[in-house]
Parts: sequence; structure tokens; C-alpha cells
Amino acid sequence: MRRAPRRLGLLAALACGIAQAAPRDDAAQVQTLASFQKDLVSVLALRADAEHLLGAALLARTLPQQPPALSFHALLQRAAAAADAGPAVAWAQLGDCAGSDCPPPQALAALRAQAADNAATWLLALNRAAARNDDKTARAALAEAAARDRYDGYSGPLQQAVAAAVLSLPLAPDAAQALTGVADATASAQWFVVAGTLAAQPRPTFFAAAALCFDAKAPDEVRADCLKLGHALEWGDGLQARRFGLELRARLASDPAQQDGARREIRDLTWQFEQYSRLSARALREPAIARVLLTLALRGGGELGTCYALLRRFGVPLQAPADWQPPSQRQTPPQDGTAS
Repeated sequence: MRRAPRRLGLLAALACGIAQAAPRDDAAQVQTLASFQKDLVSVLALRADAEHLLGAALLARTLPQQPPALSFHALLQRAAAAADAGPAVAWAQLGDCAGSDCPPPQALAALRAQAADNAATWLLALNRAAARNDDKTARAALAEAAARDRYDGYSGPLQQAVAAAVLSLPLAPDAAQALTGVADATASAQWFVVAGTLAAQPRPTFFAAAALCFDAKAPDEVRADCLKLGHALEWGDGLQARRFGLELRARLASDPAQQDGARREIRDLTWQFEQYSRLSARALREPAIARVLLTLALRGGGELGTCYALLRRFGVPLQAPADWQPPSQRQTPPQDGTAS
């Protein structure tokens, strides 16, 4: 089997930015972050709507020794029971498991009931079947995913829930400085919490789909299903999904022009990811960028929407410059005119 697709997503960029730009080995930072998150969870737990409970749950996920009523599991259960709960809550429940129980069957069942028209729902079923070496069920799940016209990983509602949660309480200037190491940078500190919370959430992968689609012995009907799936992925909400969709077209399309077009778009996507990562890292010390990111997160436009809007806002072209090289082809550090 050929190689699986590389992981590409804004959350990976957020994690990278945090690691590069935030203070390291700082006990005050860790204590301040935990204290702020605990306060947020305690206040948000008083709400009854799904969005605020979802935000509280995601913030609680990384907190140790939470009271049972304020745990990730309990808050997610309340969010799922809320009258306005949508499929984004069921999506978050995919991470409420451990080991061989992942993804949890009840969360998959909820997604099938609420979002059967979403290719992401069926790719999750594919992952579960593949993990159990159930080839027949995995193949059927691939066909179901290919029959759907859209892919939604709910990155928009998750961004929105976390940003709304973090902004629900003021952050003292000294706490903000403890988080970022920068004075007068409240927005940067808020973005630090949002980005860190989102980066800590587990994310489904496309490895099982890649194993089927890139199998040299796969029959023509599998190739056809993979190409149909790829179209939905290309227009999905996430960078990782778009990257895999483009790789499907680049490697499986029968038309050389389609293959070449997909490769060009992969190059542009890699450029976009790199520039977003740099701007996100700068946001942790430049409040002006952080405020833009917080505003975009509150709009719930999803990973791709956030990426494109941020790049346009700061004058970064979406098309890679002719002389730009992807990291895999680079022998010297990149020269970037948008971030330092």
C-alpha cells in the first residue's frame, strides 16, 4: 500500500504556534491557565444551552481532577441533552472514550441520526470497521461516504463554542501576561486559551480511507467511490480534509490535467497552511492579529474559512508565489514576507 496522507490541519498549526511562541517550563503560566479554565468551566456549567455547555466541556477536557459534575463527560452529556444540541455535540462526543471503545458507538449512532448526509459520518464508520478488520463493513462505509455531497468536520461550531466560552469572563492583565509573556496582550492570552483548547481535541484521520483508495489492487468501483469522496473532501470545512481530497484526485484521476491541477492546489494549500501557522504564532504576541482570529472563531466559519479570511485580512495571497518551495523541497529556512 502507498503512503497515507500527511496530517494537515489548522489545529496542528495552532499547536505548533503555541509551542514556538508561548513561554516554556513556566509554572506561573500553567497555574494561571488551569485557574482561568476552571473558573470558565464553573461559570459556563450554570448555562443550559448546548453551545456554552460544549465550550465548557472542551475546556474541561484538559483539566485534571475535575469534580464529576464539571467533567468533560458530564458536561458533554448535558450539552447533548440540551434542546438546541446539534451534530457538533455528537462529534465532540467521539473523543469521550478510551482505547478500543473509540469512537464510541453511541456517538456514531447520534451522528447517523442527525447527519446521515455528511460524508464525515460514514468515514468514522469506516475507521471503526477498519480498526476491527471488518473489510466488508469498511467497504460499505466507503460507498456510503462517496454517495454524500458534503464533508463537515464541525470545526466551525467547535471554534465558536470555545471562543464564546473563553470570552465569557474577563482576563486580568497580570494573568494575560503570565500566559503570553507579553504586557497589554489580553487578546493574545485569550487566543492562547482558545488555540490550546482546540489543539488538544482528538481528530479523526483518513488512514483507513487511504488504505482502501491507494491500494494498487483495488477494483475500479473502489477508485470511482474514492474520487467521488475526494470531491466532497475538497470542498469540506478543514485543511486536512481538503488535502486528502486533493491527493485522491492527484493520484487516482484518469485525466492528467485533473492530476496536475490537484498538485498545484496541494502546493497552494501547503503555502496557505504555512502562512496561517506563522500568523497564528505571531498572534500569541501581537494582540491585533489575535483579535482578528477571535472574531473569526466567533463567526464559526470553520478551519478553511478562518484560514482564508485571515490571509486575506493581512494581504497574504492564497496562491503560492512562483519561487516558493514547499518545506519538503527546502534546503534553507524559508524567506517569508508576512511573518517573522
